[in-house]
Amino acid sequence: MFEQLKPKLAEYNIEIFAISNNSTAHQQAHCLRDNISHTLISDENLAVIRQYGVEHHKALAGTADDTMNIPKPLENTVSALS
Repeated sequence: MFEQLKPKLAEYNIEIFAISNNSTAHQQAHCLRDNISHTLISDENLAVIRQYGVEHHKALAGTADDTMNIPKPLENTVSALS
């Protein structure tokens, strides 16, 4: 999804970063496997992820009801750019 949006986001000088609790080695493999060109940031102890309230509970054995992928204000912005 984000790879396809990159040209439109670049018109507004927006860069894509992704943060997860995965190790840097896991993220490097993910970039290679899925041909991802945006920056992945490792936050293995979830300090920054929790600070911004973007914890993906489903990935941490939560349920779909717990899951938050994109904060709502940003979700509306992404939808508008599509």
